Amino acid sequence: MSSINDKGAQNKKDKKAIENAHDLGWFVNLSLTGNMSEVAWSHLMVHDDYKNIVDVYEGGYYYSQGVYRSEDVSCMDTHIPYFSAISRQSIVERILTYAGEEFTLSKFYANDKQGATTSAVKANAQMLRASMPTQYSPVMRGTAPELNE
Repeated sequence: MSSINDKGAQNKKDKKAIENAHDLGWFVNLSLTGNMSEVAWSHLMVHDDYKNIVDVYEGGYYYSQGVYRSEDVSCMDTHIPYFSAISRQSIVERILTYAGEEFTLSKFYANDKQGATTSAVKANAQMLRASMPTQYSPVMRGTAPELNE
């Protein structure tokens, strides 16, 4: 098992990359803490429509320990056509910001579709995850795009 908290230059570099990405508003689907009240998706864990799907799962960013994600499966590790709820929220926030519209959680909740969380999709994703070759860490290039005001 690999932990991002192990000593080593690559682990420190990856931890810093996640922290830097958070500063830019990226990687909201990952956390370096397993504390339920400190993760970016804590509001989804108590919402009636998401509380049976969203939680704190250990393992992410190619580490089995020390990095946490919001859902058991997503396209990030199994290439299934499904984004986690916090990722969908982030996508909607970004689109609305670029469009000059206001983002609200109530608007997101009213329009979000969760159709890919069936047990069949999860079972397929778990099978795919077990058979996939080793993947390499993402490489961050540049900064957040500038918005045209």
